[in-house]
Amino acid sequence: MRRRRSAGSEPSPSTCVDAYARGFRDAGVRDVTTAVVADAGYFAQEEQPAAVWTLIRDFTGPAVS
Repeated sequence: MRRRRSAGSEPSPSTCVDAYARGFRDAGVRDVTTAVVADAGYFAQEEQPAAVWTLIRDFTGPAVS
């Protein structure tokens, strides 16, 4: 059941991400990692590229040479 929101109210980004991840988990995906990029909208990689690269590096680990 969907909760009603008052006009003009928006859920927090982390609430949306948590719900999205929950859908994957409910579908059987067991290893889901999420993150919210602060001060970014639909184009996080363009709006906050350093933050996105930091998240990718932290997820994948250091480069191996």
